Amino acid sequence: MQRPLLGAVFAFLLLSSCAQTSPPEVESEKLQHVYYHRRGGFAGVDDRVEVQPDGHVGIVKRGQPPHEYQLSRDQVRILRDAFNGWSSLRAEYPASEASRDHYDYEVRYGGRTVRGSDANTELPYQLRNVWMTIEAISQQ
Repeated sequence: MQRPLLGAVFAFLLLSSCAQTSPPEVESEKLQHVYYHRRGGFAGVDDRVEVQPDGHVGIVKRGQPPHEYQLSRDQVRILRDAFNGWSSLRAEYPASEASRDHYDYEVRYGGRTVRGSDANTELPYQLRNVWMTIEAISQQ
């Protein structure tokens, strides 16, 4: 998971550095409130990220001071696009009974909550992509 995460972080930072002015978005294309919570693993990770529709980000990670920043328009677009098809996902993707070291995730977007574990072998690409995109945001 380390390499895809680094790749996602690199791509997110690269795209955000190339930000250009975009025409105003129509209301139906606006980002909705995002809440992300990742916890677990042997290290006892407990990360929370909230993104407001205007792109304002708040991040709280265990053992670190909270911080906030503003996403660029292109970063907001990338995040919004990651949620395409969100309503088609199941509400739960739990870990298998045999899993011992894994992360549990909860993401709320557009009035819908999806919970899952990285130890689930049936995770759709789209859900992993949402997790990696938000994790890239939390690394800034």
